[in-house]
Amino acid sequence: MSRKVIWLTISALLIALIAASCGGGDPTAAPQRVQPTATGEPAPTLAPTPTSVPVATSQGAQPSATSMPAPTPAPTPTPVPVQVFPSPEVPLSPEVALHQRAEAAIAALGAGEWEAYYEYQSPRLRRRRWPYGLDIVQPCLLAKFAVETDEALARFRGSLGIGEDASLTLAVNRIKMETTTAQVYVDVFHNDELVDVAEDGDAGRWALIDGEWWREDRDLGGCPTLGFGGVQDTKES
Repeated sequence: MSRKVIWLTISALLIALIAASCGGGDPTAAPQRVQPTATGEPAPTLAPTPTSVPVATSQGAQPSATSMPAPTPAPTPTPVPVQVFPSPEVPLSPEVALHQRAEAAIAALGAGEWEAYYEYQSPRLRRRRWPYGLDIVQPCLLAKFAVETDEALARFRGSLGIGEDASLTLAVNRIKMETTTAQVYVDVFHNDELVDVAEDGDAGRWALIDGEWWREDRDLGGCPTLGFGGVQDTKES
């Protein structure tokens, strides 16, 4: 072999090694030739096939290449409670309101509950007067009211000829309205028998004060009368 052949062989090997180190291919692999097209141009390179991305599911199902995330369900509207407002109470007529107050008052009177009956007396009578700390000048304190009312009922029972401790039942017979005052007529029963009928001129006077009805005689200088049975004075004559 001549030196020229040896040199060409070495040169070819060096070229192959340099090509292999630059292209990362096998230095011993034969170079591939591109087949020319009919027009003499190289064949076009095919686009890579897209790789599907797996979609995770909450139920652990196998991912699908074409599956899409499930749509988020719309929130369920929260029902709003409907407020029902009570209808306003119809105010009582003055006569009905007075009838209720009078019935409650005379029920306490008939039962001998002096303190409860005293609460229905006019605030203009019960309020203390000057000098405030001196009881003797007060027109009708509770203790005085209880004594005088009990004595008046004893005299009334005596006029009927029944025992002093006999039970009495009182009931409103009728009411005569007079703007801000009224006359309340009362019937009296003993053992379910009517023993005293309300008559004209024999009634208890009531007054409307600050929207409320109160038992009030014209004379506020002393405790009130019974307002029935013809006993118009709670004091001994």
